[in-house]
Amino acid sequence: MDDRLYLVGVLFFGIFLHSLFLDSHFDRDEGFILTVGWGVNEGKVLYKDFFEFKPPAGHYTAALVYPVFGHNLTYYRLFILAVNLGSAIIIYNIGRLLWSAKTGLIASFLFLLGVPLFEGNKFFSEVFIVFFSGLGLFYYLRYLDSERKSHIFYAGFFYGMAVLYKQVALLLLVGVVIHLLVSKKRLHPIILFSLGAILPAVFFTIYFIKAGALGIAFESLVSIFGRYKPNTLAEFLLYLRRDFIAIPLLWILIISSFLPLARKKFSFKIDGAVYMQFILTLPPILFKQFPHYYIPAIAFGSLLAGKSLIELTGVYYQFLGRFWGRLLFVSVVFILLAPSFARLHEDYLIQKESKPLENYVLASKFIRENTSPGDKILVIAKEAQIHFLSERFAPTKYYFIDYSTHYPGIEEYLISESEKSGVKYYIAFENPYLKEYTGVVYEHILENAVLVKEYPQRYAIKIYARKSS
Repeated sequence: MDDRLYLVGVLFFGIFLHSLFLDSHFDRDEGFILTVGWGVNEGKVLYKDFFEFKPPAGHYTAALVYPVFGHNLTYYRLFILAVNLGSAIIIYNIGRLLWSAKTGLIASFLFLLGVPLFEGNKFFSEVFIVFFSGLGLFYYLRYLDSERKSHIFYAGFFYGMAVLYKQVALLLLVGVVIHLLVSKKRLHPIILFSLGAILPAVFFTIYFIKAGALGIAFESLVSIFGRYKPNTLAEFLLYLRRDFIAIPLLWILIISSFLPLARKKFSFKIDGAVYMQFILTLPPILFKQFPHYYIPAIAFGSLLAGKSLIELTGVYYQFLGRFWGRLLFVSVVFILLAPSFARLHEDYLIQKESKPLENYVLASKFIRENTSPGDKILVIAKEAQIHFLSERFAPTKYYFIDYSTHYPGIEEYLISESEKSGVKYYIAFENPYLKEYTGVVYEHILENAVLVKEYPQRYAIKIYARKSS
């Protein structure tokens, strides 16, 4: 049977698996990106009207699809499913180009299996990093094979696009430059690659210049430095125990894939590009254990895991014969896959039982029914997604308050701007950030507003109506 038919089967598996998690928790980052996308369509400008320290591509991607999807979260998650399927096809083609079609099939399957475990079904920047850096790697590998100038330029362009979704993608871009220096030892392809990489940034620079927001954009992008708090070693080890080992197929086999490095058939000039990409996805994970930080590692790690499985198949067949080798191979894969499927099943049952979207929807519906489209609401501390669902903007450009946005006087500023805007409703989320970063604002709300609605969940959503003067 044609391997492309197997790929279709893998893609349908991905569609089925991702469809089970369309109603999963609505994350703050996801909600904020979609809110900015809506705002851009209303004439607002990122950085100028919304504080953010991440690059702009994800927000403007949301703005691009907003006229079609509106405020329907399900449509955006189906869009992310389409992006993940595109990434799976790219991963398949990289595996086929480097090693074999079977390696590509295994890698694409592992990728689609792994991403829902790490929030890859949501509108996160890392999903787009995988798609664009995957395209970049594909064209880079084609360049290594053909030395066509257009291929190295396209590779640079797609890596440049990935960087505009999140700064960590810069590591992947630098990795390609290093690999290019080692494998080609020529300056000309690096210049072409760099020109392609700069081009996407040029487009956005021109846009922000025209919008009069270039200065504030630059200040916002560097504002995170000095504020970012890496997790402690204890937190990292706890995450390893709880989540990291939940998908051993993507880690045990990745580690074993480094064994062929000592073999003569390993070629750093070609195979090394994938190894470098995987290694360079690890630094963000070591410093911060947000689940979606693992998504790029899952993508490039899936390629290495697929390669390992093919290597192991050959070893099993050589020493045990085809029948017993195949039986052992299937047994090993089943054992390694079992924790992943068990974790997916657990997450699915939790989602069905807790219905994490329900309270967001109910609270947002209450706000829509009791305010006018032009009214502002104040949401504290980090749950920016309520703005997207309620279709109401904030009174300031600060849509979430935490270590990255908090500075002396910001709480007084939020109170002042809320009063000026005539905010009618305050929404408070009883999460750890509420009193740590917005305690002053919360005290103001308790003194000047009355609780009218409460939606219990892990962190209760409380809606306060401002007292009439």
